[in-house]
Amino acid sequence: MQSTARSTDPAKPLGFFVTSEGVGKGGNLGGLAGADAHCQKLATAAGAGNRTWHAYLSTQPADGKPAVNARDRIGQGPWYNTRGAVVARDVAHLHGDTLEAARLGNNLTRATVF
Repeated sequence: MQSTARSTDPAKPLGFFVTSEGVGKGGNLGGLAGADAHCQKLATAAGAGNRTWHAYLSTQPADGKPAVNARDRIGQGPWYNTRGAVVARDVAHLHGDTLEAARLGNNLTRATVF
């Protein structure tokens, strides 16, 4: 079952999307800054550039810089798809860190993200 917002409910802000196009350099996104810029560009083109977007990527420690964990870069949630349906309530729900999520399985599918 998928919940939808009633016309009297305020629209939920888009908070999660899967990129629709690459940068043309394979997996070389130009580091986190380049990946973030690419996400921002795509969000702006889709009419959702009124907020700061971050790529959901992690890095390993390198050149004296610490590792970066993707889950630490995305805020606390909740996240909504383009239809206003909840993708995940919080980081634990997004990652399936809860007993409820473990029982239900990963809820991210093409239908729930878009």
